[in-house]
Amino acid sequence: MFIFARVLQGMGAANTVPSAMALVAIHYPEGPTRSKAFAVFRSFAVLGSIFGALLAGLVVSSLGWPWIFRASSITALLSYFAIPLTPPKNERPKIDFTGAAMAMFGVAGVVYYMSSGFDYGWTSLETLPTFIISVFLLATFVFVETKVSDPIMPLRIWKYRTFSASVILAFAQMAMLQGIIFYTTMVMQEVFGWSVLKTALGLIIHPFLCMLIYIVMGKVMPHLRLKPLILFGTVIRCGATLLFSFADEHSSYFFFIFLPYIIHAFGVSFTTLPNQIMAIREVNNCDQGLVSAIYSTGLQLGAPFGIAILNVISIATNGNQEVAEHGNPALMKGYRNAFYGIIGFGIVSFFLALFFLPWDKPSIPAAVSRQEDEALETVGHRAPSIGDSISCGSALTIMARSEKQAISEHDTKVEISRRW
Repeated sequence: MFIFARVLQGMGAANTVPSAMALVAIHYPEGPTRSKAFAVFRSFAVLGSIFGALLAGLVVSSLGWPWIFRASSITALLSYFAIPLTPPKNERPKIDFTGAAMAMFGVAGVVYYMSSGFDYGWTSLETLPTFIISVFLLATFVFVETKVSDPIMPLRIWKYRTFSASVILAFAQMAMLQGIIFYTTMVMQEVFGWSVLKTALGLIIHPFLCMLIYIVMGKVMPHLRLKPLILFGTVIRCGATLLFSFADEHSSYFFFIFLPYIIHAFGVSFTTLPNQIMAIREVNNCDQGLVSAIYSTGLQLGAPFGIAILNVISIATNGNQEVAEHGNPALMKGYRNAFYGIIGFGIVSFFLALFFLPWDKPSIPAAVSRQEDEALETVGHRAPSIGDSISCGSALTIMARSEKQAISEHDTKVEISRRW
């Protein structure tokens, strides 16, 4: 029941985040206006995490952990009334449910293999057949997308080089971010011995500072080059992670958690927002819904895959993590190696951004001519849970619908110049 509920939760997230990104991209023209809009968008997302952390700490301390899920359900129900009563009339597109199912179960199987391989063995009957079937499903999914008339992930979209690099970069960035949140939480609770509420309060500085930085970046980013910003942000994220790794049962929260969180907040802000803008900048309006869904899928996959990989590193280098008392040095050894794994993700992100992202400003489109764009349009049209990976398939399912809606929206507007 718990896994089924997580599947439904992932499907809900996959239907909201890409649609929200597409609405921002379509209704705000490329340049400073869109940069500010995405800055506000991400600021409110961070604001939600602030209230979420506080609410989680208060609810667990007072009502118990089951009320975490009940409070989320109540919040989702209230959010429903923010949806316009009269939806826009658009053509109902055909959806490739076969491809969506293949992608969903394929990704879920790979995540299960990475999460359970250490416990059952990487070549055991409990894990290896699942991995083989999952790889087969993903390979079949790619083949099917080249044959169906209405693919949920048209392969032509990957011809946008900057977009392709940004999606992979988003995957690595989310793996880093979720790894930091998960393992700093474990350090505060399992090594420092803090309560749930005290841990939530200890985490607040990070999202709060990110929100403030996003607001400022929305105004100054049009005057900056995005690539150096992403490179610098990746470096300071790795530096902050290295500081986290020095913590132990006797460490000060201020020097080994609070200050690194401040540094890390700048790094996250300097990488996530510019990368999101780069992902959609060279893409035509009619493809905004599609690329937003794929970008969101990259983020959704980064969390479970990242945590799975880091858990393997932590457990493999720590041995027995079933420690009864807080502050055991052996427990911190595994967490420290997980922090080193996060730095490894950062190194990969740095070189990916260095070699594949352009050097231009946000108000200037990437070096793709209008003729090339037109040619592209004519080419055929925590321990991680499986529920996290299911959202990948759900996000892919709405790509066709998002693309058709974006085309309809695009036809009603005067085409906006791609250069300011």
